[in-house]
Amino acid sequence: MTTNKVLSQSHGIETVAISDIDSEDKTYQITTKISLSDLTGSITQVGLISPPILKHVNSKYIIIGGFRRVAAFKDLGLRLIKARVTDQDADEIEYIKIAIADNSMQRPLNLIEQSRSIKMLWPFKDTINLAKTASMLGLPEGEPYIKKIRKICDLIPMIQKSIIEGSISMPIALELGRLKRDEGAIFSKLFNDLKLGTNKQREILTLVKEISLREDVPIRKVLEQDRLGEILNNEE
Repeated sequence: MTTNKVLSQSHGIETVAISDIDSEDKTYQITTKISLSDLTGSITQVGLISPPILKHVNSKYIIIGGFRRVAAFKDLGLRLIKARVTDQDADEIEYIKIAIADNSMQRPLNLIEQSRSIKMLWPFKDTINLAKTASMLGLPEGEPYIKKIRKICDLIPMIQKSIIEGSISMPIALELGRLKRDEGAIFSKLFNDLKLGTNKQREILTLVKEISLREDVPIRKVLEQDRLGEILNNEE
C-alpha cells in the first residue's frame, strides 16, 4: 500500500477532541522545534491550514504528523481540532513515510530530524531500497552518509542541542559520541562556549586525548585541571 493510498483510504477530515489525542506517544515525532509562538499566532489569525495526521489506536489517537499543531491547539485552550485520520490497516512503513513527508514538505530538516527519520526507516532496510526511499522523502542520499547520520539522534541531548545550534559539526559530534557521556557533555559545553571552528575543536579533542593517555588519567580529569580551567574561563 502506498502512502497516498493510506491517506486516500482514510476517513478523511474528522473533528477530534484534543483530549482524545495521546500527545505523549512520540513514536512518529521528527521535529526538534519546541517554540509554539509562531504557530499559535498563525492559528489565531488564519486558522489551521494543514490538519495534523492521526492514527486511531484503541480509544485514543496518536500523532503521525503535526505534533506542534496539536500542541498549539492545546496551548490556546482549544478543545477540538480538524485532523486527517489514516487507514488503520496500513503497514508500519507507510505511517513512517507519512510522518517524514509531513515534516520534510514544510521545510528542510535539520541534522537531528534527518537522523530521526533515518532511524525510523532503518528497521525496513532489508525490504526497501533505503537510499531511494530516503531521497524520495527529501532526506540526504548516499548509503555511507545515511549510516553516519543514523547515529546522531542517539547522542546525548547536550550534543544534539549543540548540533542544532551549529556549534558542533557532525564529524565532531560523532567523535564525542564515542566518549563517555559525561566527557562528551563537557566537550560539548566547551565547544559551545568557545565558538571554535571544526579544525580547532578536533585539535583540542586530540590533545586532550593524548594528555589523558600520557598521564594515564581519565579525560574528565584532564578537562578539570586548574590550569586548563583558568585558560577556559579567561574571556581573552
